Amino acid sequence: MPNVYQYGDREFGVATIRRLATLADIHLSGLCSGDDEIVSAVQAALDGLDSEASLDDPSLGVLAGYLQAAIEKPAAVAGELNDRVTAYTGLADACLAMLDDTEITGAGRFRSAAVEVAVAAVLCGLARVVTTSTPDTRAHAIDLAGTLLDLFSDIVEALDTIQEAFEDQDWDARYFSQTATYTIAIELMATCVRYLLRSAYDLKIEKRWILREPTAPIVIAIQEYSSQEIDKALDLLCRANALTGAEILLLPAGREIVVYV
Repeated sequence: MPNVYQYGDREFGVATIRRLATLADIHLSGLCSGDDEIVSAVQAALDGLDSEASLDDPSLGVLAGYLQAAIEKPAAVAGELNDRVTAYTGLADACLAMLDDTEITGAGRFRSAAVEVAVAAVLCGLARVVTTSTPDTRAHAIDLAGTLLDLFSDIVEALDTIQEAFEDQDWDARYFSQTATYTIAIELMATCVRYLLRSAYDLKIEKRWILREPTAPIVIAIQEYSSQEIDKALDLLCRANALTGAEILLLPAGREIVVYV
């Protein structure tokens, strides 16, 4: 039987999980501001992780559970959809970057497994963000579906690369990504993409153009939102284009306009 884990490998695994928890806090803490319940839940997970990691014989399984909680809890906070997706994809990229200098040792196996736990939690968080939110337009929904597919592809490629790097090791010393987790992740991403593409049919189409001459916003509002009352139509136009000050009365030539119809 090969000596799979050398002295210090376990300590390295604990340090890796601590580092992943720090990355989660850096990338996701901004999403939690204003929601005291979620802030408390995330902090409890981080405190639990820190307490377990301080034990003489910490359980890597328990640490992984706390890490998953710290990553998935912020997804429950309501907020701007793009900001939430960007936070989670940024965290995934930071986690995957930890694999770049992975050594083909027992410590490297611990690091790879910990990163896999983290990115699986990221996918779960993203799934909740996407399926509890409504994209602004059809194009937005399609873009989000592409973002999910690209991220999943990056994760699979990174884990496959690490697995291949261990192929020359004795069988018991190789790293294998979790097949069950991979299968669930595929189903999860497929469900999210289906949800986005189906919801796209009920969403508005974004229309943009450049004004050729000075134009009063109320004229555009009446033309583009003819089914709405004038006040509501003008409000929709102003919010969509962030109109303030003099632009509320007259828009200059060359100004880009966007409406959702």
